[in-house]
This record gives sequence, structure tokens and C-alpha cells, in this order.
Amino acid sequence: MKKTGLMVGMALLLVSAILIKMNQSNESLLVSAHEAVKEAYGDFYIPSKAISADVLESQYGVNITDIEDYIAESALMSTHVDLFIGIKVKRGSELEVADALNRYRNMMLDTYAMDSAKRAKIEASTVSTFGNYVFFMVLGQNSDAVLSDENAFLSEAVRESRKAELALSGVFNNN
Repeated sequence: MKKTGLMVGMALLLVSAILIKMNQSNESLLVSAHEAVKEAYGDFYIPSKAISADVLESQYGVNITDIEDYIAESALMSTHVDLFIGIKVKRGSELEVADALNRYRNMMLDTYAMDSAKRAKIEASTVSTFGNYVFFMVLGQNSDAVLSDENAFLSEAVRESRKAELALSGVFNNN
């Protein structure tokens, strides 16, 4: 009887340890992705104001019941459109969350239709999915105005935005 109780206890400890490890690795995967993106931009990573779950739902349109965990930041100053949203989504809700973030991206494009510098940065952004992780990032070097050809400016914004995609690919393709 003691042996059976000991074996059951050991099995429960093992299962608990596995569940804790899974939770830590999932949590650290989101943190690793965020850190990799921040590192890719260095001093040009602007978002630093945490976005609350309430704001993520009310402003960005993401249903909180679809989320397991997230890291979301916006720029402190409204003169910047920089944004990082990384969400670990509950299985099966990836499309709903990606759709909500794409709707918000489209709203941003409409809002900044007359500001070609901000619009180019938003236009260069994408909503990306890696398994059950969804990301929306508006990142890159800032310029107050388009000083040259708008197409060249957009091309530069796309190159800047690509840094985030490469950082995420590095994290998710290595796990």
C-alpha cells in the first residue's frame, strides 16, 4: 500500500513538473520572441507603454477569451505609430485573433491616410502567425516626413519591418 501511494505521488510530481515546464517554455517563447524583436531594432525599438487586456479588447478588437498570454506595447508618444503585439492564442482561435489585428491595421491605414511617413510604416507591417502565436508589429526607424520618392520610402519601411519577421522566424524555427 505504501509503495502504491509513493508511486502515485511520484507520478503526480512528474506530471506537475512536466506541466510547469510546458507552461514555462510557452511563456518563455513569447518573451524570447519579444526580446528578439527588441534586439533586432536596438535603440530604434520605440514601444514601451504596456497595453492592458481591456484596451487590447476594446481598442484592438481582440477577444480576451481567445488569449492564453500576451505582450503588447505601444509608443509612449502619439507622434509614433510603433506597436508590438504578441499573443499566445488558445488553439483554434488563431484566425479570429489575426482577423481582429488585421482590422485594426486597416483602421490605422485609414487614420493615417494623409501622413505618408506613418502610413508607409503601417503599410509595411503585417500580421504574422507562428503556430498558435499571432503577432502584429509596426516597427522601424522613424521619420517625420517623406523627403524623397514615396515608393523609395515605402521600400525602406518594408526593409525595416522585415527585421521583425526575421527575428520571429529565428525564434520559432529554432523551437
